[in-house]
Amino acid sequence: MERTTRTRLAVALAALIVAQTGAWAQEITTTQDRALTQLQTKLAANPTSVKALRAVGLKLYELGRYQDSRPVLEQAQRLAPKDGIVALYSGMAAEQVKDFPAAKVAYTKYLEVGKTKKVRNQISARLVSMAKEELKEQARQAVANEQALRGAQVPGTTVAVLPFRCSCADTALLPLERGMADLVVSDLSRSSAIRVLERDRMQAIADEIRLAQTAQVDAGTAARAGKLIAAGRILNGQILQSAGQQRMDLAGAVVNTNSSNVESNPAAQGTIDALFDLEKAFVLNVFQQLGVVLTVAERQQFETRRVPSLQAFLAYSRGLMAEDAGRLDDAVRFFESARSLDPGFGQALVRAQSAAAARTGATVTSATVTQGLRNSAEGQVVAAANRGSTNDVTLNLTLNNVVGDVNPTTTNTVQNNTNQSGGNNTTTGPTNRDAASEKTSTDQPAQRVGQLTIVIKKP
Repeated sequence: MERTTRTRLAVALAALIVAQTGAWAQEITTTQDRALTQLQTKLAANPTSVKALRAVGLKLYELGRYQDSRPVLEQAQRLAPKDGIVALYSGMAAEQVKDFPAAKVAYTKYLEVGKTKKVRNQISARLVSMAKEELKEQARQAVANEQALRGAQVPGTTVAVLPFRCSCADTALLPLERGMADLVVSDLSRSSAIRVLERDRMQAIADEIRLAQTAQVDAGTAARAGKLIAAGRILNGQILQSAGQQRMDLAGAVVNTNSSNVESNPAAQGTIDALFDLEKAFVLNVFQQLGVVLTVAERQQFETRRVPSLQAFLAYSRGLMAEDAGRLDDAVRFFESARSLDPGFGQALVRAQSAAAARTGATVTSATVTQGLRNSAEGQVVAAANRGSTNDVTLNLTLNNVVGDVNPTTTNTVQNNTNQSGGNNTTTGPTNRDAASEKTSTDQPAQRVGQLTIVIKKP
């Protein structure tokens, strides 16, 4: 009997807790809706009020209504282009719905006008990380809308380079798949006669259609990739190296994406030790096959290019492979190792800094930005909006004013004795001096003690 009674009591208590929790959750929801209603009422009374627009936009974002918050914040931004908090939340709302171009514009604006240094640092890193996500999203959309691209003609002067395939007996050379493609892209870009798409953009398409898992890419697959990335020609390459041999061959295929035909097969032969001479000969052959003639200046720049050591380039290639796989910690380590092996390897430093920023940017969320805004003037604006207020006067500023009244400095006293008389300002200093001030021959009045009461009304 006693056990049955205890069981019934436990069940009743659990039911009571559930009921109270539900009521509490409902109360929070009601409070949030009430705060939004208050702000919307203020906005209806003054539709061009930047404060009201900003507060409504911030509250809608806080409620997770990102798409609804965007036009409100955008209107506020048009009226107040130097309002940092509007720019910041416009960017976050745009990113939430994967409108990366709009997010990039808004974030860049915040870097110009934003007031909170910690958040500016977060957004700088976020922009780098978001660039990778934007490429992936573009690749996903391209594949999803592939049907619409059928029959579309793209300029033949736009060239993209697929990741190379390494048929290498020495597995230590496998990272050259990424490094060689990166180097070829860099060298092809020396000509102004063609437009070469960046390796990261091509890699995103390759990942989306799983080219990285294919041993060999045929002309049809290459043409498909080219259509998706809007490239008129695709260069598909292979690295060939046999067991126990120093010989290395580069073999390529230039595919016309409009016709899916292989137009040419550039190639070059050399040795592992002379890898960069081999790559140079291959690129010159590609130029020849494409009918591109380098200018004197371009040829000189190409001939006098600086190349890293082979070991540094292998470490750099490992960094690219790790970065493509999303292993940013490893990527940073490999890029820094490449720079250590060859201090003059500038591209390794650039990649190390980019990977480090992307690593930091990947941790930036709405919650971390809110934390970064804490105790800042901009944070007070957000907090006020969440309470249903358009007030943007910070609590710290209010406290400073009150403390100045309770225990004024000489400056406060002078300002408080400034009177308006017939439109003219008349300023008088302190008229009464306490005994301590007399002894020290100062104009600083004695400190006074007062009681400060702060009343925070429930929204």
